[in-house]
Order: sequence, then C-alpha cells, then structure tokens
Amino acid sequence: LEEKYGSWPPPTTPPSQPEQPNDVEKLADRRAAAAACKAAMEEREAAQNAENGTVRYVPPPFLDFDDKNGWNGVFVGRDIVDDIAAGMWSDRREFVTTQLAGLSGQVLKTDFTYKIAEKIVCYHPDSGMLFKPFGGFASVVNEAGQVMWYGFHHREDAFEETEPHFAALLARLKKMHGDDYMPSAIYIDNCCSRRTAFNRVFPDV
Repeated sequence: LEEKYGSWPPPTTPPSQPEQPNDVEKLADRRAAAAACKAAMEEREAAQNAENGTVRYVPPPFLDFDDKNGWNGVFVGRDIVDDIAAGMWSDRREFVTTQLAGLSGQVLKTDFTYKIAEKIVCYHPDSGMLFKPFGGFASVVNEAGQVMWYGFHHREDAFEETEPHFAALLARLKKMHGDDYMPSAIYIDNCCSRRTAFNRVFPDV
C-alpha cells in the first residue's frame, strides 16, 4: 500500500474550483486509499507490539487536569510564570504608564486591600531571612472602572503614604481639565475614619 499510495497521510490540495463529477470520483478513490493505508499501518503497528510484548498506551479522551499521563493539561512552573509576568511588565511599562497618565474621570473609587500584599515575599541577602515588604495595596479607578493609579504601601494605615500620590493624581487631572477641576464624587472604604484625610487632598467633595 505504501508503494502504491505513498506515505501516510497522502498529500491533498483543496480544489480551487467546485468539484466536477469526475473529480468527485477521484476524491473518493483517494480517500479510500488513505483509509486503507492508515488501516494497514495500524495493523502493522499492532503486530509489532504483539511480537515485542508491548502495548500502546492510549489515554482516555477526557482526563483530570492534574493527570500527567495525558495531554489535556500543561503544567507551567511558578518561576516561568513570574518570568513571563516580569518580562511583560518590563516590555509594556512605558506604554502602561503613558496609558494611565491619559485617563480621567469625574467619579473616583479608591480601594485598599491587604490580601494581595501578603503574597509578596522578599529575600534579604545579608540575613538570609524572608520578609513581607508591603502592608497593603491601594488603587484609584474612574466611573468606567479604568485604573488611574495603583501602588503598594508599607503600613496598613496607608493614607499617610498614599496622600502624596493622590495629590499628584489631582494635579495631573487639573492639568487636563483646568485649575477648577474637582471630582464630582469619591467612593472610599471606611468613610467615617478616612473622610478627613481625603478632604485634605480633595476638598469640598
């Protein structure tokens, strides 16, 4: 069969025009020849396996993701993921920074979260100790949910650290909209305890 029909699978070229009746017969004959060649190769492989006492392992079609014997799950190490993330940020940092600087908004939403910061661990080369450098993560988004500023802070009571960044954000927005610009509203967590601090940067909001 291999001498007659060539290697498996036989080369096929999609027709450039609608198939004519005589082409249909040729195509059917080609498909039959391909099926016969495939069957012969599978039969020869089965005979070789039986002669050698080996059995070809075929995984089931749907395995669990953590089954390493199949082909449904690909595992990537944490180091590779970190390298990809760091490389993407290094390549896109200038673009992302410029994009953030061009965003504006009338309704701002600030958020302080602490779970993300707990996952960041650094290594001190002198002491050999691991430590967590940040106490939390802060961000500001506009009414469309676009991130206008974000950053890590060292202490949980973060406003003293983030206040200069909020002031810089307001100065940036005033350059875009004029000196009279002021957000229409600001949504914050723990409003009762943080209202006074925010009013220092955003008065009369």
